[in-house]
Amino acid sequence: MVDFGASHNFLASGIVEEMKIPVEGTHGYFVEVSNGQCLGSQGVCRNVELQLPTLKVIQDFYLFDLVGVDVILGFE
Repeated sequence: MVDFGASHNFLASGIVEEMKIPVEGTHGYFVEVSNGQCLGSQGVCRNVELQLPTLKVIQDFYLFDLVGVDVILGFE
């Protein structure tokens, strides 16, 4: 999912675990979701390569318990 309102990129925690992507510890942070609720998380995956059909993205992705979505590409 591309979210023009997201200030960062996010990866679902389940995908990170399943694919064994290394996680760098961070201070806890809060993410404001579309309904205005703030949810807490922590951790970042550095230099993750995401291969799309016509584009390769290499970015940092913050961990988040996403529901129904594995990746959110935001604008950093």
